[in-house]
Amino acid sequence: MRPRILFIEPQQDIDEIWKKIKESNAEEIALIIPQKAILFESSISLKMLQKRAEKMQKTILLITKDLQGKRFAQNIGMRCEESIELLDQRKKPLLIPAEKKKEKRNFSSPPKKQQHAAFQQKKQEILEILSRPKKGVLFLLIGLSLFLLVLVSFLALPGSTIFISPQKKVVETTINVTLSTGNLENATDSWRQHILPAIEVESIFEKTIPFETITRRFTGKSAEGSLVVFNDLSEELTLRPTTQFQTASGIVFRSKEWLKVPSGGKATVEVIADEQDIFGEFVGARANLEQENKLSLPRLTAEMQKQVWAEIHEPIGGGVSGSIPEVTEQDLKIAKEQINDLILREARRDAEGFLRRKNALEDRDLLLVPGEEFLDAEVLEIEVPEDLIGKNREQFSIRSRMRVRMMAFSQKEMLSLLRAALIKAVDPGMELIDLDTESIFPELVDMAPDKEWIKITVSARGTEAFVIEAKTVEGVRFVNRIKDAIAGKSASHAQKILQNFQEIAHVKISLWPPLIGNIPRLHENISVQLM
Repeated sequence: MRPRILFIEPQQDIDEIWKKIKESNAEEIALIIPQKAILFESSISLKMLQKRAEKMQKTILLITKDLQGKRFAQNIGMRCEESIELLDQRKKPLLIPAEKKKEKRNFSSPPKKQQHAAFQQKKQEILEILSRPKKGVLFLLIGLSLFLLVLVSFLALPGSTIFISPQKKVVETTINVTLSTGNLENATDSWRQHILPAIEVESIFEKTIPFETITRRFTGKSAEGSLVVFNDLSEELTLRPTTQFQTASGIVFRSKEWLKVPSGGKATVEVIADEQDIFGEFVGARANLEQENKLSLPRLTAEMQKQVWAEIHEPIGGGVSGSIPEVTEQDLKIAKEQINDLILREARRDAEGFLRRKNALEDRDLLLVPGEEFLDAEVLEIEVPEDLIGKNREQFSIRSRMRVRMMAFSQKEMLSLLRAALIKAVDPGMELIDLDTESIFPELVDMAPDKEWIKITVSARGTEAFVIEAKTVEGVRFVNRIKDAIAGKSASHAQKILQNFQEIAHVKISLWPPLIGNIPRLHENISVQLM
Protein backbone atom coordinates (compact mmCIF):
# COMPACT_ATOMS: atom_id res chain seq x y z
CA MET A 1 0.00 0.00 0.00
CA ARG A 2 1.34 3.43 -0.89
CA PRO A 3 2.10 5.66 2.13
CA ARG A 4 0.08 8.81 2.90
CA ILE A 5 1.88 11.85 1.41
CA LEU A 6 2.09 15.13 3.33
CA PHE A 7 3.59 18.35 1.89
CA ILE A 8 5.69 20.34 4.36
CA GLU A 9 6.30 24.09 3.99
CA PRO A 10 9.89 25.40 4.45
CA GLN A 11 8.93 27.56 7.43
CA GLN A 12 6.95 24.90 9.34
CA ASP A 13 8.62 23.78 12.58
CA ILE A 14 8.49 20.34 14.28
CA ASP A 15 5.29 21.10 16.21
CA GLU A 16 3.37 22.10 13.09
CA ILE A 17 4.66 19.05 11.19
CA TRP A 18 3.76 16.70 14.06
CA LYS A 19 0.28 18.15 14.18
CA LYS A 20 -0.19 17.19 10.51
CA ILE A 21 1.16 13.69 11.17
CA LYS A 22 -1.01 13.25 14.24
CA GLU A 23 -4.17 14.24 12.36
CA SER A 24 -3.45 11.65 9.66
CA ASN A 25 -4.92 8.16 10.17
CA ALA A 26 -2.27 6.48 8.01
CA GLU A 27 0.41 4.33 9.61
CA GLU A 28 2.92 5.05 6.86
CA ILE A 29 3.52 8.69 6.06
CA ALA A 30 5.85 10.19 3.42
CA LEU A 31 6.88 13.79 4.15
CA ILE A 32 7.77 15.84 1.04
CA ILE A 33 10.13 18.51 2.40
CA PRO A 34 11.71 21.28 0.26
CA GLN A 35 15.36 22.20 0.49
CA LYS A 36 16.57 24.47 3.31
CA ALA A 37 13.51 23.75 5.43
CA ILE A 38 13.58 24.61 9.12
CA LEU A 39 13.32 20.91 10.01
CA PHE A 40 16.79 20.29 8.51
CA GLU A 41 18.55 22.97 10.53
CA SER A 42 19.32 20.39 13.26
CA SER A 43 19.29 16.59 13.46
CA ILE A 44 17.68 16.86 16.91
CA SER A 45 14.38 18.00 15.36
CA LEU A 46 14.37 14.99 13.04
CA LYS A 47 15.14 12.59 15.94
CA MET A 48 12.30 14.05 18.05
CA LEU A 49 9.91 13.64 15.11
CA GLN A 50 10.93 10.00 14.71
CA LYS A 51 10.50 9.22 18.45
CA ARG A 52 7.03 10.74 18.53
CA ALA A 53 6.06 8.69 15.46
CA GLU A 54 7.30 5.49 17.09
CA LYS A 55 5.15 6.15 20.16
CA MET A 56 2.10 6.54 17.92
CA GLN A 57 3.16 3.40 15.97
CA LYS A 58 3.63 5.38 12.74
CA THR A 59 6.40 5.01 10.21
CA ILE A 60 7.84 8.13 8.60
CA LEU A 61 9.96 8.38 5.47
CA LEU A 62 11.36 11.50 3.83
CA ILE A 63 11.20 12.69 0.26
CA THR A 64 13.69 15.58 -0.23
CA LYS A 65 16.66 16.74 -2.27
CA ASP A 66 18.21 18.60 0.65
CA LEU A 67 21.72 17.12 1.17
CA GLN A 68 21.82 17.93 4.88
CA GLY A 69 18.37 16.41 5.37
CA LYS A 70 19.51 13.23 3.61
CA ARG A 71 22.57 13.00 5.84
CA PHE A 72 20.50 13.49 9.03
CA ALA A 73 18.00 10.80 7.90
CA GLN A 74 20.82 8.36 7.13
CA ASN A 75 22.41 8.93 10.57
CA ILE A 76 19.20 8.10 12.47
CA GLY A 77 18.12 5.23 10.21
CA MET A 78 15.18 6.98 8.54
CA ARG A 79 14.40 6.09 4.94
CA CYS A 80 14.90 9.02 2.51
CA GLU A 81 14.32 9.31 -1.25
CA GLU A 82 14.62 12.21 -3.70
CA SER A 83 11.23 11.66 -5.36
CA ILE A 84 8.01 9.70 -5.08
CA GLU A 85 8.88 7.83 -8.31
CA LEU A 86 12.09 6.49 -6.75
CA LEU A 87 10.08 5.45 -3.70
CA ASP A 88 7.74 3.37 -5.85
CA GLN A 89 10.53 1.90 -8.03
CA ARG A 90 12.89 0.68 -5.33
CA LYS A 91 10.23 -1.01 -3.16
CA LYS A 92 12.48 -0.93 -0.20
CA PRO A 93 11.05 -2.29 3.01
CA LEU A 94 10.25 0.30 5.55
CA LEU A 95 12.50 0.44 8.55
CA ILE A 96 10.49 -0.76 11.54
CA PRO A 97 11.77 -0.09 15.00
CA ALA A 98 12.90 -3.20 16.87
CA GLU A 99 10.54 -2.70 19.75
CA LYS A 100 7.48 -2.45 17.48
CA LYS A 101 5.42 -5.66 17.55
CA LYS A 102 3.03 -6.76 14.91
CA GLU A 103 -0.53 -6.73 15.98
CA LYS A 104 -3.00 -9.37 15.11
CA ARG A 105 -5.77 -7.73 13.22
CA ASN A 106 -9.32 -8.86 13.33
CA PHE A 107 -10.56 -8.17 9.82
CA SER A 108 -14.14 -8.62 10.93
CA SER A 109 -14.06 -5.27 12.76
CA PRO A 110 -11.97 -2.03 12.34
CA PRO A 111 -8.95 -1.49 14.63
CA LYS A 112 -9.51 0.31 17.90
CA LYS A 113 -7.36 3.24 16.73
CA GLN A 114 -9.56 3.78 13.66
CA GLN A 115 -12.69 3.54 15.80
CA HIS A 116 -11.29 6.10 18.18
CA ALA A 117 -10.36 8.49 15.31
CA ALA A 118 -13.83 8.16 13.79
CA PHE A 119 -15.40 8.88 17.17
CA GLN A 120 -13.24 11.97 17.68
CA GLN A 121 -14.07 13.29 14.19
CA LYS A 122 -17.82 12.82 14.78
CA LYS A 123 -17.51 14.53 18.15
CA GLN A 124 -15.73 17.49 16.54
CA GLU A 125 -18.46 17.87 13.89
CA ILE A 126 -21.17 17.89 16.57
CA LEU A 127 -19.30 20.52 18.59
CA GLU A 128 -18.93 22.72 15.49
CA ILE A 129 -22.65 22.50 14.78
CA LEU A 130 -23.51 23.38 18.37
CA SER A 131 -21.05 26.30 18.48
CA ARG A 132 -22.31 27.81 15.19
CA PRO A 133 -24.62 30.77 16.03
CA LYS A 134 -27.98 31.11 14.39
CA LYS A 135 -28.53 34.06 12.03
CA GLY A 136 -31.47 35.48 13.97
CA VAL A 137 -29.52 35.55 17.22
CA LEU A 138 -26.51 37.12 15.44
CA PHE A 139 -28.60 39.94 13.96
CA LEU A 140 -30.23 40.54 17.33
CA LEU A 141 -26.84 40.92 19.00
CA ILE A 142 -25.62 43.35 16.30
CA GLY A 143 -28.76 45.48 16.59
CA LEU A 144 -28.51 45.57 20.38
CA SER A 145 -24.85 46.64 20.15
CA LEU A 146 -25.68 49.50 17.76
CA PHE A 147 -28.52 50.66 20.00
CA LEU A 148 -26.24 50.72 23.04
CA LEU A 149 -23.58 52.65 21.07
CA VAL A 150 -26.09 55.32 19.99
CA LEU A 151 -27.47 55.54 23.52
CA VAL A 152 -24.01 56.07 24.97
CA SER A 153 -23.28 58.73 22.32
CA PHE A 154 -26.45 60.61 23.21
CA LEU A 155 -26.03 60.41 26.96
CA ALA A 156 -22.31 60.39 27.63
CA LEU A 157 -20.53 61.91 24.60
CA PRO A 158 -22.21 65.23 23.59
CA GLY A 159 -20.05 67.38 21.35
CA SER A 160 -20.05 70.56 19.28
CA THR A 161 -18.01 71.65 16.27
CA ILE A 162 -17.73 75.38 15.56
CA PHE A 163 -16.94 76.07 11.89
CA ILE A 164 -15.49 79.56 11.47
CA SER A 165 -14.46 81.68 8.50
CA PRO A 166 -11.94 84.32 9.61
CA GLN A 167 -12.39 87.98 8.80
CA LYS A 168 -10.09 89.15 6.01
CA LYS A 169 -8.64 92.53 5.14
CA VAL A 170 -6.46 94.00 2.42
CA VAL A 171 -2.88 94.83 3.41
CA GLU A 172 -0.64 96.97 1.23
CA THR A 173 3.00 97.94 1.29
CA THR A 174 5.59 99.74 -0.80
CA ILE A 175 9.32 99.04 -0.86
CA ASN A 176 12.30 100.43 -2.75
CA VAL A 177 14.20 97.85 -4.76
CA THR A 178 17.48 98.26 -6.64
CA LEU A 179 17.95 96.05 -9.69
CA SER A 180 21.67 95.70 -10.34
CA THR A 181 23.46 94.09 -13.27
CA GLY A 182 26.81 94.42 -11.45
CA ASN A 183 28.44 92.00 -9.02
CA LEU A 184 26.90 91.92 -5.54
CA GLU A 185 29.69 91.82 -2.97
CA ASN A 186 27.60 90.78 0.03
CA ALA A 187 24.43 88.81 -0.75
CA THR A 188 23.12 89.05 2.84
CA ASP A 189 23.60 92.79 2.96
CA SER A 190 22.09 93.14 -0.50
CA TRP A 191 19.00 91.27 0.62
CA ARG A 192 18.62 93.52 3.63
CA GLN A 193 18.88 96.60 1.40
CA HIS A 194 16.43 95.16 -1.16
CA ILE A 195 19.00 94.77 -3.93
CA LEU A 196 18.19 92.13 -6.51
CA PRO A 197 20.52 90.83 -9.22
CA ALA A 198 19.30 91.57 -12.73
CA ILE A 199 20.33 90.74 -16.28
CA GLU A 200 20.32 93.05 -19.29
CA VAL A 201 18.50 91.94 -22.44
CA GLU A 202 19.67 93.79 -25.55
CA SER A 203 18.31 93.56 -29.09
CA ILE A 204 18.95 95.40 -32.37
CA PHE A 205 16.00 95.74 -34.70
CA GLU A 206 15.70 96.97 -38.27
CA LYS A 207 12.35 97.55 -39.96
CA THR A 208 11.01 99.08 -43.16
CA ILE A 209 7.34 99.96 -42.90
CA PRO A 210 4.99 101.59 -45.45
CA PHE A 211 2.78 104.45 -44.22
CA GLU A 212 -0.34 106.00 -45.71
CA THR A 213 -0.05 109.71 -46.46
CA ILE A 214 -2.33 111.54 -44.05
CA THR A 215 -2.13 115.08 -45.43
CA ARG A 216 -4.22 115.85 -48.51
CA ARG A 217 -4.31 119.00 -50.68
CA PHE A 218 -7.63 120.49 -51.84
CA THR A 219 -7.87 120.49 -55.65
CA GLY A 220 -11.53 121.42 -56.01
CA LYS A 221 -13.22 124.83 -56.00
CA SER A 222 -14.92 126.69 -53.16
CA ALA A 223 -18.54 127.75 -53.56
CA GLU A 224 -19.40 131.48 -53.67
CA GLY A 225 -22.54 133.54 -53.22
CA SER A 226 -24.22 136.13 -51.00
CA LEU A 227 -25.79 136.20 -47.54
CA VAL A 228 -28.30 138.55 -45.95
CA VAL A 229 -27.18 139.66 -42.48
CA PHE A 230 -29.81 140.74 -39.89
CA ASN A 231 -29.07 143.03 -36.91
CA ASP A 232 -31.50 143.26 -33.95
CA LEU A 233 -29.01 145.14 -31.79
CA SER A 234 -29.71 148.68 -30.58
CA GLU A 235 -26.72 149.99 -32.55
CA GLU A 236 -25.16 149.64 -35.96
CA LEU A 237 -22.93 146.58 -36.54
CA THR A 238 -19.73 146.70 -38.60
CA LEU A 239 -18.29 143.39 -39.89
CA ARG A 240 -14.72 143.11 -41.23
CA PRO A 241 -13.67 141.02 -44.24
CA THR A 242 -13.23 137.22 -43.55
CA THR A 243 -15.98 137.35 -40.93
CA GLN A 244 -17.16 133.74 -40.44
CA PHE A 245 -20.71 132.54 -41.07
CA GLN A 246 -21.35 128.91 -40.07
CA THR A 247 -24.10 126.49 -41.05
CA ALA A 248 -25.59 123.92 -38.68
CA SER A 249 -23.62 121.17 -40.53
CA GLY A 250 -20.27 122.90 -39.85
CA ILE A 251 -19.62 124.56 -43.27
CA VAL A 252 -17.95 127.96 -42.91
CA PHE A 253 -18.37 130.94 -45.26
CA ARG A 254 -16.21 134.08 -45.04
CA SER A 255 -17.15 137.59 -46.08
CA LYS A 256 -15.10 139.21 -48.89
CA GLU A 257 -15.54 142.89 -47.85
CA TRP A 258 -16.45 145.26 -45.06
CA LEU A 259 -20.12 145.33 -44.10
CA LYS A 260 -22.23 147.76 -42.05
CA VAL A 261 -25.58 146.50 -40.81
CA PRO A 262 -27.91 149.18 -39.34
CA SER A 263 -29.65 148.66 -36.02
CA GLY A 264 -32.87 146.73 -36.55
CA GLY A 265 -32.01 146.33 -40.26
CA LYS A 266 -30.24 144.04 -42.69
CA ALA A 267 -27.48 144.06 -45.35
CA THR A 268 -26.15 141.77 -48.09
CA VAL A 269 -22.54 140.57 -48.24
CA GLU A 270 -20.56 138.42 -50.71
CA VAL A 271 -19.06 135.23 -49.21
CA ILE A 272 -16.85 132.30 -50.18
CA ALA A 273 -16.76 128.84 -48.53
CA ASP A 274 -13.67 127.52 -46.67
CA GLU A 275 -11.88 124.48 -48.13
CA GLN A 276 -12.49 122.49 -44.91
CA ASP A 277 -15.39 122.42 -42.47
CA ILE A 278 -14.98 122.70 -38.69
CA PHE A 279 -14.34 118.91 -38.58
CA GLY A 280 -11.36 119.07 -40.97
CA GLU A 281 -13.21 117.55 -43.93
CA PHE A 282 -12.98 119.05 -47.44
CA VAL A 283 -16.15 120.92 -48.40
CA GLY A 284 -16.13 121.45 -52.19
CA ALA A 285 -19.57 120.80 -53.66
CA ARG A 286 -21.15 120.40 -50.22
CA ALA A 287 -21.17 124.21 -49.95
CA ASN A 288 -23.56 124.53 -52.91
CA LEU A 289 -26.65 125.47 -50.91
CA GLU A 290 -30.08 126.34 -52.22
CA GLN A 291 -31.52 127.54 -48.94
CA GLU A 292 -30.42 127.69 -45.33
CA ASN A 293 -32.77 129.02 -42.70
CA LYS A 294 -30.12 130.52 -40.54
CA LEU A 295 -26.33 130.87 -40.28
CA SER A 296 -24.60 131.87 -37.05
CA LEU A 297 -21.62 134.15 -36.48
CA PRO A 298 -19.42 131.90 -34.25
CA ARG A 299 -17.02 134.72 -33.35
CA LEU A 300 -19.74 136.69 -31.55
CA THR A 301 -20.77 136.07 -27.97
CA ALA A 302 -23.61 133.67 -27.30
CA GLU A 303 -25.90 136.59 -26.37
CA MET A 304 -25.11 138.56 -29.55
CA GLN A 305 -25.60 135.45 -31.72
CA LYS A 306 -29.26 135.55 -30.72
CA GLN A 307 -29.60 139.09 -32.21
CA VAL A 308 -27.27 138.86 -35.23
CA TRP A 309 -27.56 136.13 -37.87
CA ALA A 310 -27.46 135.52 -41.65
CA GLU A 311 -29.74 133.85 -44.16
CA ILE A 312 -29.37 132.52 -47.73
CA HIS A 313 -31.89 134.21 -50.00
CA GLU A 314 -30.16 133.34 -53.31
CA PRO A 315 -28.47 130.00 -54.09
CA ILE A 316 -24.76 129.65 -53.40
CA GLY A 317 -22.94 127.57 -56.04
CA GLY A 318 -19.75 126.89 -57.95
CA GLY A 319 -18.29 124.47 -55.42
CA VAL A 320 -16.35 121.51 -56.81
CA SER A 321 -15.00 118.61 -54.71
CA GLY A 322 -11.49 117.19 -55.16
CA SER A 323 -8.25 116.42 -53.25
CA ILE A 324 -4.90 114.67 -53.69
CA PRO A 325 -2.37 113.31 -51.14
CA GLU A 326 0.68 115.43 -50.42
CA VAL A 327 3.52 114.38 -48.13
CA THR A 328 4.35 116.96 -45.45
CA GLU A 329 6.72 117.24 -42.48
CA GLN A 330 3.84 116.28 -40.22
CA ASP A 331 3.39 113.01 -42.15
CA LEU A 332 7.07 112.16 -41.68
CA LYS A 333 6.97 113.01 -37.97
CA ILE A 334 3.96 110.77 -37.40
CA ALA A 335 5.54 107.94 -39.43
CA LYS A 336 8.81 108.10 -37.43
CA GLU A 337 6.91 107.94 -34.14
CA GLN A 338 4.84 105.00 -35.33
CA ILE A 339 7.80 102.98 -36.58
CA ASN A 340 9.63 103.54 -33.29
CA ASP A 341 6.57 102.36 -31.34
CA LEU A 342 6.31 99.28 -33.55
CA ILE A 343 9.98 98.44 -33.01
CA LEU A 344 9.68 98.87 -29.23
CA ARG A 345 6.65 96.57 -29.10
CA GLU A 346 8.46 93.99 -31.22
CA ALA A 347 11.56 94.35 -29.03
CA ARG A 348 9.54 93.57 -25.90
CA ARG A 349 7.95 90.54 -27.55
CA ASP A 350 11.36 89.35 -28.70
CA ALA A 351 12.84 89.84 -25.22
CA GLU A 352 9.93 87.97 -23.61
CA GLY A 353 10.45 85.07 -26.00
CA PHE A 354 14.17 85.05 -25.22
CA LEU A 355 13.45 84.91 -21.48
CA ARG A 356 10.95 82.07 -21.93
CA ARG A 357 13.59 80.00 -23.71
CA LYS A 358 16.23 80.91 -21.12
CA ASN A 359 13.90 80.02 -18.25
CA ALA A 360 13.09 76.65 -19.81
CA LEU A 361 16.74 75.77 -20.45
CA GLU A 362 18.13 77.01 -17.11
CA ASP A 363 15.05 76.36 -14.94
CA ARG A 364 14.74 80.03 -14.00
CA ASP A 365 11.85 82.48 -13.61
CA LEU A 366 13.19 85.69 -15.16
CA LEU A 367 10.68 88.45 -15.86
CA LEU A 368 11.04 91.76 -17.73
CA VAL A 369 10.60 94.93 -15.72
CA PRO A 370 7.16 96.12 -16.90
CA GLY A 371 6.58 99.65 -18.17
CA GLU A 372 7.86 101.56 -21.18
CA GLU A 373 9.94 103.84 -18.95
CA PHE A 374 12.26 100.91 -18.24
CA LEU A 375 12.96 100.49 -21.95
CA ASP A 376 16.19 102.12 -23.10
CA ALA A 377 15.88 102.71 -26.85
CA GLU A 378 18.55 104.21 -29.09
CA VAL A 379 17.88 105.09 -32.73
CA LEU A 380 20.92 103.96 -34.69
CA GLU A 381 19.66 104.90 -38.14
CA ILE A 382 16.51 106.19 -39.82
CA GLU A 383 16.18 106.42 -43.59
CA VAL A 384 13.57 108.52 -45.42
CA PRO A 385 13.30 108.76 -49.24
CA GLU A 386 14.86 111.97 -50.63
CA ASP A 387 12.74 114.86 -51.89
CA LEU A 388 9.62 113.34 -50.33
CA ILE A 389 8.16 116.59 -48.98
CA GLY A 390 5.47 117.99 -51.30
CA LYS A 391 5.20 114.83 -53.39
CA ASN A 392 1.76 113.60 -54.38
CA ARG A 393 2.04 110.02 -53.09
CA GLU A 394 -0.60 107.79 -51.50
CA GLN A 395 2.04 106.09 -49.32
CA PHE A 396 5.75 106.10 -48.54
CA SER A 397 8.20 103.83 -46.66
CA ILE A 398 10.62 104.52 -43.80
CA ARG A 399 13.46 102.26 -42.64
CA SER A 400 14.58 102.47 -39.02
CA ARG A 401 17.30 100.66 -37.03
CA MET A 402 17.25 100.75 -33.22
CA ARG A 403 19.08 99.25 -30.22
CA VAL A 404 16.76 98.35 -27.32
CA ARG A 405 17.91 97.45 -23.80
CA MET A 406 15.68 96.00 -21.09
CA MET A 407 16.28 94.59 -17.61
CA ALA A 408 14.95 91.32 -16.18
CA PHE A 409 14.82 89.97 -12.64
CA SER A 410 13.82 86.80 -10.81
CA GLN A 411 10.08 86.83 -10.14
CA LYS A 412 10.50 84.45 -7.22
CA GLU A 413 13.09 86.69 -5.52
CA MET A 414 10.93 89.78 -6.02
CA LEU A 415 7.87 88.03 -4.59
CA SER A 416 9.93 86.89 -1.60
CA LEU A 417 10.92 90.50 -0.89
CA LEU A 418 7.33 91.68 -1.18
CA ARG A 419 5.97 88.83 0.93
CA ALA A 420 8.49 89.60 3.68
CA ALA A 421 7.51 93.27 3.55
CA LEU A 422 3.79 92.44 3.66
CA ILE A 423 4.29 90.12 6.63
CA LYS A 424 5.83 93.05 8.52
CA ALA A 425 2.80 95.18 7.62
CA VAL A 426 0.26 92.60 8.85
CA ASP A 427 -1.81 93.71 11.84
CA PRO A 428 -1.34 92.01 15.24
CA GLY A 429 -3.24 88.73 15.59
CA MET A 430 -3.47 88.31 11.82
CA GLU A 431 -1.49 86.43 9.23
CA LEU A 432 -0.77 86.90 5.53
CA ILE A 433 -2.73 84.33 3.54
CA ASP A 434 -2.33 85.60 -0.02
CA LEU A 435 -0.14 87.84 -2.18
CA ASP A 436 -1.82 89.41 -5.20
CA THR A 437 0.80 88.99 -7.92
CA GLU A 438 -1.34 90.97 -10.37
CA SER A 439 -1.17 94.11 -8.20
CA ILE A 440 2.61 94.62 -8.36
CA PHE A 441 3.28 98.08 -9.85
CA PRO A 442 6.91 99.19 -10.22
CA GLU A 443 7.74 102.88 -10.68
CA LEU A 444 11.09 104.25 -11.79
CA VAL A 445 12.95 106.25 -9.15
CA ASP A 446 16.48 106.58 -10.48
CA MET A 447 18.81 105.03 -13.02
CA ALA A 448 22.59 104.89 -13.30
CA PRO A 449 24.10 106.76 -16.28
CA ASP A 450 25.66 103.53 -17.54
CA LYS A 451 22.37 101.65 -16.96
CA GLU A 452 24.19 99.31 -14.52
CA TRP A 453 21.40 99.63 -11.97
CA ILE A 454 17.94 101.11 -11.65
CA LYS A 455 16.02 101.99 -8.53
CA ILE A 456 12.32 101.26 -8.53
CA THR A 457 9.48 101.57 -6.06
CA VAL A 458 7.29 98.46 -5.96
CA SER A 459 3.79 98.46 -4.50
CA ALA A 460 2.11 95.19 -3.59
CA ARG A 461 -1.21 94.12 -2.14
CA GLY A 462 -2.14 91.02 -0.17
CA THR A 463 -4.84 89.56 2.05
CA GLU A 464 -4.53 89.15 5.80
CA ALA A 465 -6.84 87.13 8.03
CA PHE A 466 -7.23 86.68 11.77
CA VAL A 467 -5.48 83.64 13.22
CA ILE A 468 -8.22 81.47 14.71
CA GLU A 469 -6.58 78.02 14.60
CA ALA A 470 -4.73 76.67 17.62
CA LYS A 471 -1.40 76.52 15.80
CA THR A 472 0.11 79.67 17.31
CA VAL A 473 -0.03 81.32 20.72
CA GLU A 474 -2.53 83.87 19.39
CA GLY A 475 -4.61 81.08 17.86
CA VAL A 476 -4.72 79.10 21.13
CA ARG A 477 -5.83 82.20 23.03
CA PHE A 478 -8.53 82.95 20.48
CA VAL A 479 -9.90 79.39 20.53
CA ASN A 480 -10.03 79.51 24.34
CA ARG A 481 -11.90 82.85 24.13
CA ILE A 482 -14.49 81.22 21.88
CA LYS A 483 -14.97 78.23 24.17
CA ASP A 484 -15.26 80.45 27.26
CA ALA A 485 -17.87 82.62 25.55
CA ILE A 486 -20.19 79.86 24.29
CA ALA A 487 -19.76 76.93 26.72
CA GLY A 488 -23.20 75.82 27.99
CA LYS A 489 -25.08 78.33 25.79
CA SER A 490 -27.82 77.42 23.34
CA ALA A 491 -26.79 77.11 19.70
CA SER A 492 -28.73 80.24 18.64
CA HIS A 493 -27.29 82.29 21.52
CA ALA A 494 -23.77 81.08 20.73
CA GLN A 495 -24.29 82.02 17.06
CA LYS A 496 -25.13 85.62 18.00
CA ILE A 497 -22.18 85.85 20.39
CA LEU A 498 -19.67 84.66 17.79
CA GLN A 499 -21.05 86.95 15.09
CA ASN A 500 -20.03 89.92 17.27
CA PHE A 501 -16.36 88.86 17.23
CA GLN A 502 -14.42 91.16 14.93
CA GLU A 503 -12.16 88.26 13.98
CA ILE A 504 -15.04 86.18 12.57
CA ALA A 505 -16.68 86.68 9.18
CA HIS A 506 -19.01 83.65 9.13
CA VAL A 507 -19.84 80.95 11.69
CA LYS A 508 -21.69 77.63 11.60
CA ILE A 509 -22.41 75.41 14.62
CA SER A 510 -22.83 71.64 14.46
CA LEU A 511 -24.10 69.71 17.52
CA TRP A 512 -23.88 66.02 18.37
CA PRO A 513 -26.26 64.52 19.08
CA PRO A 514 -28.45 66.97 17.14
CA LEU A 515 -31.22 67.01 19.74
CA ILE A 516 -29.16 68.29 22.69
CA GLY A 517 -29.67 71.96 21.70
CA ASN A 518 -26.85 73.41 23.85
CA ILE A 519 -23.11 73.71 23.50
CA PRO A 520 -21.29 71.29 25.88
CA ARG A 521 -19.89 72.80 29.07
CA LEU A 522 -16.60 70.93 28.82
CA HIS A 523 -14.01 72.62 26.62
CA GLU A 524 -12.74 69.21 25.56
CA ASN A 525 -16.06 68.52 23.82
CA ILE A 526 -15.95 71.76 21.78
CA SER A 527 -13.98 71.71 18.53
CA VAL A 528 -13.12 74.84 16.51
CA GLN A 529 -12.36 74.39 12.81
CA LEU A 530 -11.95 76.56 9.73
CA MET A 531 -14.69 76.55 7.13
